[in-house]
Amino acid sequence: MKNISISLISAFVIISSMALTDNVAQSSSNRAVIQQVHNKVQARTVSEPVWKNAGVAKGLDQGDSIRTGSSSRVEVKYSDGTITRLGSNSVMKITHTKDSKRTGLKLLIGKLWLKVTKGQGLLQIVTPTALASVLGTELLVTNDDKDVSHVTTLDGLVEVTSNSGEKVLVHPGEWVEIAPGKPMEKPTPFDWASLKKNERFILDSTILADKDDFKDENNWK
Repeated sequence: MKNISISLISAFVIISSMALTDNVAQSSSNRAVIQQVHNKVQARTVSEPVWKNAGVAKGLDQGDSIRTGSSSRVEVKYSDGTITRLGSNSVMKITHTKDSKRTGLKLLIGKLWLKVTKGQGLLQIVTPTALASVLGTELLVTNDDKDVSHVTTLDGLVEVTSNSGEKVLVHPGEWVEIAPGKPMEKPTPFDWASLKKNERFILDSTILADKDDFKDENNWK
């Protein structure tokens, strides 16, 4: 069992290429909007670079950050239909790709569930140790304070490339661990029942929690 503090932000995950075209970006004043908040959620924007409590309908754009407290969760919807759900004790930042046409995300620490709109282009997830490429999928990405990342494929197909150039395909029902300075492990099946139980707080947006109800548990792997 791990308790991750939101102040530990040395690790990061970059999620890029949400495939927002120029027309889509111009048609909306924000790249993303918060659509669900549970317990402690704060945002820090470019215009107001201090952490403030954030609520439903809060718009987020390039350069803005969001974080969650213990037993907290926030769901964000992007203008291409992609949905992300940030779990407890997590921090992420909205960025952009080099061509500025697509939304990017940096998961600094914690857990991030994603459901990517099919047909909306390539999604890339970069951690300090790996690059994951996906297309129209549902996945769970975690990154801890030791820069150990996990990519878990719930639907679709994910290609993970390590910093050393190793590549593996992670199929639905599989997960892979990427740790600094270690060879990338082969993807292995995970226990669906245990995953749904132990990660229910981030997988199911209808579940509510009191403070400290949920801790980080990875025994489904």
